[in-house]
Amino acid sequence: MIGGIEMKILIVDDAQKNLKAAKLAANGFPEIEFEFLSSASQALKKIEGADRIITDLFFPPEEDEELTKEYSFFVDRISKSPKLEEVVEKYYSLRTDLDMEKSFQNTLKLMREGTQFLYGGVLMLRAKAQGKHHVLITNLHKHATYCTDLANSIDGMIVLLPLIEESIISVEQAMSDGRGSLTYVGEDELLFGGGGSKESPRAWEKALIKLLNQ
Repeated sequence: MIGGIEMKILIVDDAQKNLKAAKLAANGFPEIEFEFLSSASQALKKIEGADRIITDLFFPPEEDEELTKEYSFFVDRISKSPKLEEVVEKYYSLRTDLDMEKSFQNTLKLMREGTQFLYGGVLMLRAKAQGKHHVLITNLHKHATYCTDLANSIDGMIVLLPLIEESIISVEQAMSDGRGSLTYVGEDELLFGGGGSKESPRAWEKALIKLLNQ
């Protein structure tokens, strides 16, 4: 009970060690009801019944009709985003080593066919559409290191374009890896104070504080 209002928070991460850390952090907020989920498809169905959500960004693929449809829409939005030109101009203008078109197409292909899908982006969009406060938590530097490693792809902010387009995070917040953002806890924030990452309850405590301050 906060200010006389009951509150339920969803915490979503596919790694059990991270959920264990999140549960330890949640012990510091006994007045709040928490539900911990490792499945993005389950979380998508439960957002409506919750007040707020904290979610990881990358998840393993799931066979779920609703999630698959929403994720396809998410990926399609990247190539059509009116923010694409702004991101390329601000972030990639100095990357003379990249074939931009090839890298962009590689990124989209990997997002559709890889071993990690950005279901957290789908959850963030659903939460915003339903007026739920939301925080994205990830300790992958610039969010798509695995894309760069595997496909010589554009790293980073390209995968966040739908969230930037919806003003969930700004270009500047993404470029600074989450510092100062109320909706995004990035790598620098997770490692602040040393040794954190999502295996540390401190990381989830910081995410919870951001969520409750919205």
